[in-house]
Amino acid sequence: MDLRGHGSPFHKVFLHFLLLTKFLLPSGTLSIPNFIKSPDDQTGIYGGVASFICQATGDPKPLITWMKKGKKVNSPRFEVKEFDDKSGSVLRIQPLRTNRDEAIYECTATNSAGEISAPAKLIVLEEDQIPAGFPNIDMGPQLKVVERTNTATMLCAASGNPDPEIFWFKDMLPVDISSSNGRIKQLRSGEVVFSTYSCTFSYCNLSKRGFSCSFDECLVILKCSVVRPTFLSTQLMVK
Repeated sequence: MDLRGHGSPFHKVFLHFLLLTKFLLPSGTLSIPNFIKSPDDQTGIYGGVASFICQATGDPKPLITWMKKGKKVNSPRFEVKEFDDKSGSVLRIQPLRTNRDEAIYECTATNSAGEISAPAKLIVLEEDQIPAGFPNIDMGPQLKVVERTNTATMLCAASGNPDPEIFWFKDMLPVDISSSNGRIKQLRSGEVVFSTYSCTFSYCNLSKRGFSCSFDECLVILKCSVVRPTFLSTQLMVK
């Protein structure tokens, strides 16, 4: 029997199969989620703040969910902030509580192709438990008012043993200096420089020690100002 005959029932069934495949199956290739950035274990101080970062790729774009002890996080002190490109989110806990917040937190990335997860441990220390050399912010950034399009420099000085790294956050999300087109630069001293500044942002920073992070928040609001012309003296001449 010739299956290629246009009038055969097999040919009609095959055409129907092709049509169903075209319209019912997704056009793209599915891919399971893959972590770009998984959350790190952290050590914080009672009353302080902790921020876990989690980002993942996949097709379709995966949904990021934060879990604590097998349940989705749900507390007035817990806040989840998504990245603008929907690649992930930041779990922010503030203020930290020793007995209630010490746990294993889990970032789960899920799409129709699969699911992956990554755990991170949070330890919360009381003031009398802080070890020697623990990171400390000696000088945090101050409130500044700058004229629009001018350059603003914000200082953050931290100490610890070993020397801590300094990170900057904008509205709970980490500042990506590499994608700022040169507008934002972080100096080796920890200072951050904003060129042609034109917006109002809130920033905080953190210091990192080994595999644990200490979050000693410094909040600063950088505001733009519009300088209006001021006339020192005027003369009106009428002829």
